Parts: sequence; structure tokens; C-alpha cells
Amino acid sequence: MEGSNNSSGEVQEEVDTVLRLNLRLNLRAGVNDGHSAFRLRSSDSLLPGLIDDVALTCFAWVCRCDYTSLACINTRFNMLIKSGILYGLRKQMGVVEHWVYLVCDPRGWEAFDPIRKKWMTLPKIPCDECFNHADKESLAVGSELLVFGRELLDFAIWKYNLVHRSWVKCEGMKQRRCLFASGSLGSIAIVAG
Repeated sequence: MEGSNNSSGEVQEEVDTVLRLNLRLNLRAGVNDGHSAFRLRSSDSLLPGLIDDVALTCFAWVCRCDYTSLACINTRFNMLIKSGILYGLRKQMGVVEHWVYLVCDPRGWEAFDPIRKKWMTLPKIPCDECFNHADKESLAVGSELLVFGRELLDFAIWKYNLVHRSWVKCEGMKQRRCLFASGSLGSIAIVAG
């Protein structure tokens, strides 16, 4: 009996989390909560016929490689993907996808989804030519890809953010280095050497 109370408490906690995450999206766009005093058109909901909280749970199970296609549907879907709400919801629900990241030419990174057998091209790193041709270390951490290497004058770290689909140059490490052992624990990067 205690286990059923515990699992129903977990379900309620998940529902509360979905509602909190959805609130952020609803503040930016029209909401279909299924209980509005006025009648919304079917085009106002993420998935016609479903309240947005249920639709968000459905979208959390969609493969990340399909997020780019979802973002092209309309402005509301684009805002949903860019907001990071689905990534947060996926984390809360325990949805995990493992991707493989590869450098296929000096500036071009590719991501491979081994379950769907689908390749995705990442945007080019806006780095100098020295970084493009130098040795690199890479590490996937949470929803980010870190690439460590050497630019013309110093070591550099570039970070690709899956949510925003963009590269950002990071602050350097205290002990500047390249070619080292690395690993990750959730959203924590660990380097040694």
C-alpha cells in the first residue's frame, strides 16, 4: 500500500512540474488549459484536442533530432523548442538519449543518433583557423558539447548548446591544457591530465 501512495505522489509531483514548466511558456503565448472562461480556437493549442500540459508531456518523448522539424511548424513551436522547457521536462521525466559527436572536417561537427540512425550537422564553430586544424578534446555534458583546443595565441574552449543551437566561446580553465582525459557526471565536466 505504501508503494502505491509513493508512486501516486511521484505522479502528482511530475504533473506539478509540468504545470510549472508550462506556466513559463503560457506567459509568452496563448494558453489552452481546457478550463478557460472563453473558448479557444483549436489552432490555439499545441495539439488540437489536448490541453497543453498533456501535449508537452507528449512532446517530451519526441526524439531530440526531430526538434528542428517541430520548430519549423509555427512560431509557438519554435518558441517552445528555444525555451528549453522540453529539455527540462525530459530531465524531470528521466528521458535520456545518447548521441555521438564527430568532427568530419576541420570546422564541421556532426551528431549521430544511434537509435534513429539519423545524422545532424551542427553549425560551424566561429573559431580561428588554428583551432580548426589543431588537436582537440571533446566532451558531451548534459545538453552541451564542449570542445577544447588551441587557437593561435592560447588554448580555447567552445561550447555548443543543444537548446539554443549555437556555439559560445567559454572562459579558459585555471590550468590551461589540451589533450587530457575527460568524463562527465550529469551536467558536470571532469578533466584530468
